[in-house]
Amino acid sequence: MLLSWNHHHLLHSINEGYHAAMLSGHGLLRATRLTIGIPVLTSGVGLRRPVLTRPRHAGTADPKMTIEKFEKALGSLDMPALPYGKVEDTGQSHTPTITSRLSEGLCSGLPSGLEKVDYPKWEHSPGRLDYHDTTYIHTSQPMRFGSEGHVTSPLDPETTECFISGLFKRKIAATPDIGTRMLRPTSITYRISESPGKGLGLFATKNISAGELILVERPLIITPRNLPSKRDHIPKNLTLHEMQQVFLHDAETILQYTVERLKPDRKEAFFKLANSHLHDGSGPIMGRIRTNGFGIGIKRSNEADLEEYCVVCDHSSRLNHSCSPNTFRKWDLRTFSMQFRAIRGIKQDEELTTEYCDLLIPAHDRQLLLDHHQMKCSCAACSNPAASDPRRRQIYEWEQRNRIVARKGFDNDPLSLMRLTELLHLLISEQLEVTEGCGQVLFMLILLLVERGDVLTSEMLAQPYSTYLLATTGVHVEPEALLTLEGLSEVAMRLRL
Repeated sequence: MLLSWNHHHLLHSINEGYHAAMLSGHGLLRATRLTIGIPVLTSGVGLRRPVLTRPRHAGTADPKMTIEKFEKALGSLDMPALPYGKVEDTGQSHTPTITSRLSEGLCSGLPSGLEKVDYPKWEHSPGRLDYHDTTYIHTSQPMRFGSEGHVTSPLDPETTECFISGLFKRKIAATPDIGTRMLRPTSITYRISESPGKGLGLFATKNISAGELILVERPLIITPRNLPSKRDHIPKNLTLHEMQQVFLHDAETILQYTVERLKPDRKEAFFKLANSHLHDGSGPIMGRIRTNGFGIGIKRSNEADLEEYCVVCDHSSRLNHSCSPNTFRKWDLRTFSMQFRAIRGIKQDEELTTEYCDLLIPAHDRQLLLDHHQMKCSCAACSNPAASDPRRRQIYEWEQRNRIVARKGFDNDPLSLMRLTELLHLLISEQLEVTEGCGQVLFMLILLLVERGDVLTSEMLAQPYSTYLLATTGVHVEPEALLTLEGLSEVAMRLRL
């Protein structure tokens, strides 16, 4: 495990010091405001959260309501999510995508009176960068740009077919050493096998150590999470359900061009992926993206919000969900790859897992999101929500409060030490080493203990935090470097880059 040390002994050691200080009538240290900021994983343009986040409230808008009426009521209603499940198709005409795939279910037909919109198929100049920020283009990435501006292929042979904005393409081109060779694990440590009730999954073929690199892949395709529409006008007499049909139909048309650009072997790999959206109006391409896409975010120029994309890989997309996953997923723009490392020790034949949804929401809400993948989670947290949900709620509330603490600093007093120790115990109990909060708690505890001069206890935490950093950033930091304020400050600065 990541926290392979005897955490019960650690908790006892810290609590002993806390109670001794309180009994003596004074704190372990004079309460001071620590000036080293709490490190937050930023990982470039990577977005840790998956595509699915908190569920929308069901029944907030009637699908038969017209767009005009919806706009009038917009102040009190949420836009309904894309449909899932058995959805009646009231379209007048289907537009097939790839004819050999029609048996899997068709894209929604367009409502009567609307015609198909043509989209540009190809990018004629891979080296062109003068697109408007919001212009979306089909392009093969990553491309490397030489000193004189000429375009060359990446060092690895695979490329990703993308439908991305001009902004994103320029960020790719401006990334130092873009197209660098991908990291490779020293050996293949997994197999693809049937997972009961989940379809195919990945399983460890040997014991895997915490922090070890398991899988690195260049995506098959990257598309916007919210696909732009080229339609100049959508009649306001359409119902919300019909508008969703328009969206799904147009999205499938755009995505067909992206998939047709794939090389034959990569196109075959894409269509071998699971599709859990056979009857909700999604076409065979859109259905697979909704089933298998991981989320990444690109920062817009001078804006705090993100431009969000779906990344679909081959083997990586076969990792099944767990509410206590044993791998950490990271998008690396420089090598244009999705990377997976063990967040804790994994035993031979254990299934490798990642997260499909927010891990800190209640089990019932997580299951609503997992229904989109036609899976029922039976992990320990979902099997006993009466015990797990309150613990995860405490972790969530701490993370929200800590956003303020991370900006202002925190007090080095016995009470802070006790709260962090209790929180670490909750994280271990829920096997939530993958969360950002776990790293922050470890960092803050080490910082408090170093300030106190408690060398023995801080040494016990330095090794698991070093392993956490390796698993989440790919950077090895010697545990000894985490035992000084200067070393901790350097780590905090590095994680903010």
